[in-house]
Amino acid sequence: QTVEEARTALIAKIGENIGVRRFDYVRPAGQLGTYLMDALKDIPGLVDVRGRGLMIGIELDSPVAALRKTLLFEKHIFTGSSSDPNVIRILPPLTIQKVQLNEFVQVFTELLSTTPAL
Repeated sequence: QTVEEARTALIAKIGENIGVRRFDYVRPAGQLGTYLMDALKDIPGLVDVRGRGLMIGIELDSPVAALRKTLLFEKHIFTGSSSDPNVIRILPPLTIQKVQLNEFVQVFTELLSTTPAL
């Protein structure tokens, strides 16, 4: 057995012991990602919503730095940056639930509609 094979077997065993294999995170992530992207596409003023699973990019028609700062410091929602200054990256944990996604969409919509500088 090579070192790499032993490492892979050990990682698999650890995952088995902590229950990673007992729950399928991939299917719900895909379904929740589709749900979130569909909800975001209904928000007026967005240029594009794209992604795969729960890895989502939201493109606006202006830079998003101020919006990201407001989300983080006022709403305590962490978002990612992108090489495109007009795109916010969303990468929630695989354990997120629909209720939390709905809260994000509500907060995001409110910020877009009430903050003219964004």
